[in-house]
Amino acid sequence: MISHQQKPFQTNSQNGKSQHQHQSKSQANDACQESMRNLPYTSWQQKFHIAAQHLRYQLFRMDAVLAIVLAAYLFVDQGPLFCTMNTIRLNLPTGYSRVTLELFNLILFGFFERWIVLYIAHGAEEWLATITFTTKPWNAKAGTSAIRKPLPLSKRIRDKDFQQAQFQPWFHNKTAVLLTIAVLLPFDLIARGNRSNYTPVCSILQAYDHESCWTVVEIDMKKFWKEILLGLFLIDLVLGTAHMLSHKGPLKEVLFKYHAKHHSRHSNYSSVKYVGNPFDFEVFLTQICFAFLPRFMGIDVWTGIFLVNFFSLQLLLEHSGCINIFALSQHHEMHHNYGNVAFYHFPLVEIFLGRMPSLKQLEKN
Repeated sequence: MISHQQKPFQTNSQNGKSQHQHQSKSQANDACQESMRNLPYTSWQQKFHIAAQHLRYQLFRMDAVLAIVLAAYLFVDQGPLFCTMNTIRLNLPTGYSRVTLELFNLILFGFFERWIVLYIAHGAEEWLATITFTTKPWNAKAGTSAIRKPLPLSKRIRDKDFQQAQFQPWFHNKTAVLLTIAVLLPFDLIARGNRSNYTPVCSILQAYDHESCWTVVEIDMKKFWKEILLGLFLIDLVLGTAHMLSHKGPLKEVLFKYHAKHHSRHSNYSSVKYVGNPFDFEVFLTQICFAFLPRFMGIDVWTGIFLVNFFSLQLLLEHSGCINIFALSQHHEMHHNYGNVAFYHFPLVEIFLGRMPSLKQLEKN
């Protein structure tokens, strides 16, 4: 009788022991997966592993889709869409010297970005934070998410940053303007009679008219976009490396004190781009790239102007905080949240040269 009563007790004990072992094993597996997610990913194999995970996580962001479409356009020569978009004709002011056009752009683009683009972004932020949509990431349950995170800090601080960003827009590219006047202007004055160096990638269809400074120009779009992508890679190679040196390595003690003001904002909104120190190493190199990189690459004046303006707006986009719609915004948000990841501006460059944020860090956002 005693043995008969003990059997159920022994069975329950064994079941409890079995359940406990199962839970322990499950917890051990979860801990193993969690540790894999938080690995620093220093070896090439680990880098490719996290690249594949990030690809699944960020593939359907708007800017990632546009990048895939652009890549397809550049490397696929078949189909009516790709055959009819090889060239574009524009009426451009080619009668001015190159340095004149570059100076006009560096000065006037500050007004356009700060008084128009930033104004629209600042006014739309509250509205974007309220728009929700259904989402189901590959490693999470279905739910709702906003286009951008709730706005950080107080409205008073955000408005103060916005007002400071709109103040003195003519100083937007002041260092690049000074470098252009001091270094490039003398060279253009010497070679101003040689018009062929103004538009090497463009074929002029209409003879130059001395009574008019405007000319119809035909631009090879594939060559144009290939040069833009090469320029963006070179800019990020320079600026991302300078950015990383401000955060880690032997130069951190010297450089980070000029970069620290930008990191006083731990979460992004559009005006954060302009919160910083003009002596920040990365900011200074940005101005050097804006002044000299198009000439160093040997690209024409209009491609160079578009490259400079495109990257300037890209910096504004990555500070927008729209992490659920733009992969660039999500990537740079991780840098402001944690400080020790996402040093480069483009995730593809970060995979090979920097430190990607862990999946756990991405999931928290």
